[in-house]
Amino acid sequence: MPIAGARFNPTKILVPTDFSISSLAALAAATDLALLFHAEVLLLHVMPVLPIVSGDDLPTPFPERQEFLRVAEEEAQETLTQWVSDLSGRGIEASLKVTVSNDVVDKVISTIEQQGINMLVLSTHGMSGWRPMVFGSIAEKLIKLAGCPVLLLRSAATPA
Repeated sequence: MPIAGARFNPTKILVPTDFSISSLAALAAATDLALLFHAEVLLLHVMPVLPIVSGDDLPTPFPERQEFLRVAEEEAQETLTQWVSDLSGRGIEASLKVTVSNDVVDKVISTIEQQGINMLVLSTHGMSGWRPMVFGSIAEKLIKLAGCPVLLLRSAATPA
C-alpha cells in the first residue's frame, strides 16, 4: 500500500561522470529515467587539480599546468556536448557543467543545491579490499550527503 503523500517523480537528474565505463552505465540508467519521467538531465564532470610532475619529479611551472587544465576542460566539454546532443536527439532536455576541484563530493552537493536537482544517478567503481578505506568512497559520501534520492549502480569489481 502506498504511503500517503509519498511520490517519486524526478524532474531534474544529475549524472556526475568521470568518463569511465561505469559512469556510462549511470548515464544509460539516467536516460531511461529521464524518458520515463520526462525529466531533464544535467551532466557534471569535476576535474581534479592534481600536480603535474616533470621529468625531474618537481612540480611543473604554473603556465604548463594551466595549459593542461585548459586542454582537459576542452576535451571534457566536447565529450559532454556530444552526450547532450545524443540526449536531445532522444527528446531529453539536457545540459552540461565542467568544473575544476579536488573535492568532487562538495561540487556534486553544491550542484544539487544550486540547480534544484531532485535525483542523483551515479555508479561505483567496484573497488574492494583496502582501497575504499584508504581513498574513501565518493559514492558513499554522496549517499550520505545528497539531499535527494540517489540511484547507485554497482559496477563490476576491479581486481584488487
